[in-house]
Amino acid sequence: MVEVVALGEAMLRLSPPGYGRLESATRFEVVVGGSELNVAAALAHLGRSVAFVTKLPTSPLGRLVASTAREHGVQVEHTVWSSERLGLYFYEQGLAPRPSQVVYDRAGSAASTLHPRDVAWEVVLATCRIFHTSGITAALSAESLATVEHALRIARSQGITTTFDLNYRSRLWSASQAAQAYERLLPHCSVVFASAEALETFFHLRGSPEAAAEELCRRFGVEWTILTERSEDGGLRGSIAALASGRAGTHRSQLISFEIADRLGGGDAFAAGFIDGLLTNDLHLALNQGAALAALKHTIPGEFCTITREELSEFLAHGARQVLR
Repeated sequence: MVEVVALGEAMLRLSPPGYGRLESATRFEVVVGGSELNVAAALAHLGRSVAFVTKLPTSPLGRLVASTAREHGVQVEHTVWSSERLGLYFYEQGLAPRPSQVVYDRAGSAASTLHPRDVAWEVVLATCRIFHTSGITAALSAESLATVEHALRIARSQGITTTFDLNYRSRLWSASQAAQAYERLLPHCSVVFASAEALETFFHLRGSPEAAAEELCRRFGVEWTILTERSEDGGLRGSIAALASGRAGTHRSQLISFEIADRLGGGDAFAAGFIDGLLTNDLHLALNQGAALAALKHTIPGEFCTITREELSEFLAHGARQVLR
């Protein structure tokens, strides 16, 4: 039985080793990733039954994505296969004061052509308890936005909890385009992951984070708005905390500090930890698991958070330890 279904685009990430620059790279480290696939993989490592829905090219690169997802415990039986290309992105990890940067090469990718009718959603969601997707997928194309909206509508009509990460990417669409899309999508969402800055930018919600999150819930009928606050110190260390505001009040996570080996995928790990806790109907646990997984993901190179249930429980119970003997 599949507990969680995620919809999104999977890509290859190509990075110069260490803190090398893209413009002078002579070789690249290659990993598979993508926001919703990252969430699915993290949940699978926690022991959840997860399916990932996407569209891949019938090429060695498409097969690489599918086999990698399977290796991490993610079901990909509902993949749509086509002749289009696989999306790529190039990532240069910076070190303060030089920022990290991403260069996309994903226009015309297979996932961007996924149509609402390409997937038998009633079958895919038959045993699903939570459906997850994000604004990154909605930004890919008009077809992608329609597919995200269609899937959210069906999931809500079947009584499934729907989680949506705003995940704004300025190199994919403008702030005004994103705001218009969010207005369409959020009425079909149970849980929204965001930041206080995003609520002000896209919904003109100001004031305290708690008040802004509560207003988003009232405006769109969302059950919970989850805000994360992350900070970094020189690109080597950081911290994260989160709050959930909704009809039943406001809850906060603990603040967790971490060191940074790879800053990408932390938000996806947070979503996975929260979704796992949500499946147990424990909101306080969900918040703390989200913050813990996000912190731990920053210590792991690559896109996927490969923390097990036992490792997460140990961290929540005892905090960081230098050596486990």
